[in-house]
Amino acid sequence: MRRAVLALLVLCCALSCAKEEEPPTTVAPNDTCLREKKGKVSLLIDAEPIEQSRVTAKFATVTISSRAPRCTTRTIAGCTVTECISADPNAGTQCASLEQITTAGAISVSGGDKPPLTLNSDAKRSYAGFSSAGPRWAPGTEVTVDAAGGDVPAFNTKIVFPSRVEILGPPDYVAKKNPIPLDWKNGVPLQWKPGVGTVYLHLIQGDPELRKQTDIECEAESSKGTYTIPSEALQQLEGTRETGKANALLEVAGRARVELTAGEHKVLVEALYREEPRQLLLALDGAIPK
Repeated sequence: MRRAVLALLVLCCALSCAKEEEPPTTVAPNDTCLREKKGKVSLLIDAEPIEQSRVTAKFATVTISSRAPRCTTRTIAGCTVTECISADPNAGTQCASLEQITTAGAISVSGGDKPPLTLNSDAKRSYAGFSSAGPRWAPGTEVTVDAAGGDVPAFNTKIVFPSRVEILGPPDYVAKKNPIPLDWKNGVPLQWKPGVGTVYLHLIQGDPELRKQTDIECEAESSKGTYTIPSEALQQLEGTRETGKANALLEVAGRARVELTAGEHKVLVEALYREEPRQLLLALDGAIPK
């Protein structure tokens, strides 16, 4: 009898302890509407295939859900790696994506040996932009961007235009071989004619079947003339067995950028001297096991 009572007490204690150790109920986060006021003014020279210069501007108040899209950003071997996965249809988001175009008034761009130019917004608060043949700014030119103000308060900044990134190697890149095989284990060594400013390297991979996009952004000093895209960052990409088909893109540009605040708006002013993008092949057989 005593043994039966003791066994019952032990069983009750075990059940009580198990109940106390149950994890708390997970509550799904509330879906909140995130609002951001931002803008960008871009001074662009496209080096290939036809050399031309452009100026674009856009300002907006953007509203998105706090639960979609799902993006994570990490720093790997000095590069910024951003991975975004599309939200599930049943994610329960209540906020519809909304973009309300705004204006910063007339935007004047001056500097260099060309006459100043002005961008004006239309009735829909959009900027038509400007384009012309050939390079409008020489490397090292100080350019002034002055916005008169509107929905976005007035702002003024200066930016030094970067050099073109004239790639000297590897041979496949110079020859525009399509697609260019990528070396997972040793990284991608690039050589270029040294210049002023920063070299911006941007690898992009997106696969609708994976519902995923990966962006790898790296920077190097143009004056050094060389940089190897690190294998540690490349490992975040996906390989393929289709050896005749590109599955990633590499953008290279000389870049300068200024980030500023105008009232509640975050404004990016950038200068880009862009090369023609190259198609890359990331073969599964050469991939480093994850």
